[in-house]
Amino acid sequence: MITDNVLVSANSKQYDQKIHSVDLAMTSILENLYECDSTTETSPQPDQIALVGTSPQSDSLLSLSPDQNLNSVPLVDKQSTTDSGIDESEDSEQPRTPQKKRKNQPPDADLLPPCRVCGEKASGLHYGANTCEPCKGFFRRSIVKVEKKNEKYACVKGDDNCKLGTGKRTMCSYCRYKKCLEVGMSHGAIKIGRYTYEKRTKDITEVKQLKQKDNQTRDTSGDRNVQDVDVNEQEVDELVNKLISIQEEYTADFRKSFQTGGLLESQLSVFERYKQRIEIFGNLGALPWSVYEEIFSTTGIEIDDRKNMMNRIADRMEVAIRNMITFARNIPGFCDLKTQDQLSLLKVGYLEYGFLGFHTRINPELKVIACSSTCPGAHQSEMTKVIDQKYVDMMFEFAVSIQKCRLTVEEVTLARAIVLTFSDRCVLEEPEKVDKIQWHLVNCLRCVAKKNFKNPDERLWKIFDKFILLRDFAEYGREVDSIRCKWEAMKKHPLVLEMIKPESST
Repeated sequence: MITDNVLVSANSKQYDQKIHSVDLAMTSILENLYECDSTTETSPQPDQIALVGTSPQSDSLLSLSPDQNLNSVPLVDKQSTTDSGIDESEDSEQPRTPQKKRKNQPPDADLLPPCRVCGEKASGLHYGANTCEPCKGFFRRSIVKVEKKNEKYACVKGDDNCKLGTGKRTMCSYCRYKKCLEVGMSHGAIKIGRYTYEKRTKDITEVKQLKQKDNQTRDTSGDRNVQDVDVNEQEVDELVNKLISIQEEYTADFRKSFQTGGLLESQLSVFERYKQRIEIFGNLGALPWSVYEEIFSTTGIEIDDRKNMMNRIADRMEVAIRNMITFARNIPGFCDLKTQDQLSLLKVGYLEYGFLGFHTRINPELKVIACSSTCPGAHQSEMTKVIDQKYVDMMFEFAVSIQKCRLTVEEVTLARAIVLTFSDRCVLEEPEKVDKIQWHLVNCLRCVAKKNFKNPDERLWKIFDKFILLRDFAEYGREVDSIRCKWEAMKKHPLVLEMIKPESST
């Protein structure tokens, strides 16, 4: 969970191995947003919801109250996204300037036949076949995984025959990769990807035929997308402001932390305290755990205050988890979910939720974290008393990446809600309901982006890229949780233990 002292970072080196499921889910979302650029907006009002208990039992963590359900649509295409990972350039203030078309550039997406792999809107000729951007990216990562690292996919159903189609890209990586090969995608084919006149003519003819069939279908079925992107700007603002107020109950300066330089004074104060300690006592570094335990068990002397640090961390985690649950209950539709689904979503999403709200408190240049008035900050080197060095370094590395987005407090608030509603990360009884909730939140985020950016979909993609990296961050964070749940300090906090303990021990 989020704490003001203990946070998590992403390991960008594992990017290509772990991210494909969230990448596909978020690209699907944007495809529908891109296709359905509605000008009206609507968002249901969240209900007031009761606080939770502290029992470690699953059913007692959440007391339900009814809320309203939201409509959902399948998930879209990232028309212009980089193939890089954590270090891409991100200037969120200036929308990207359109580039001039080159001679051999393929026609507009509307003039391309559907993706040969999944059936969604294609963006061009990739690796020898017309595909969408998500499938192109999936195949690119698969080349690294399968051909270069000699790793293997496994069919999720075990029969090597999963059905792929519109809205079903994420079902099975094995069958998706097999389909990529079947339609002719290969690493060598990237060298022959010239978009010839013959190829262009053939694709345009195919598209015309498909459009004729599609028009016949729409005459009988109507437009399925219009109602799903209809969000009301005023109601979005009311929802966002309510969620921000809930976060301010935990962190009074939450809004201030997303203003440029808003926390610099606090960060400098933490750095000065650290520098004074170094001048007086020298740089002693953190004692290895084995040495610390030996000294403590022999003498009973707490030589570096680490047990007090763990107690403070556990206390803050308790408060933060309660605040997160209150936040989640005010997400429209969340309380309509079954209790176990709510708990499962919170457990798999709380690390990303925490870091999104906390990342601006990290100052990579000063190497400090400024927490709050009730919790002193710490220098990067001091944190290794209770967290291993790799974990701390990852946290600061990831902070550098996410800070490049310069997220506003409104964007962070909706992004935190979205990371609590990924249906592909755990077993759910009603995943369809979760998808509807998330779809509505994505449209709310797009509504916010439209106020400040000429191309809101491009802005959304910068944010979604961070969701992908957050998956890596969470993977390692769970390894750290398996250690933290053994702290003596955690025994006084059953709610925290219920949230962070590994599934195998539940």
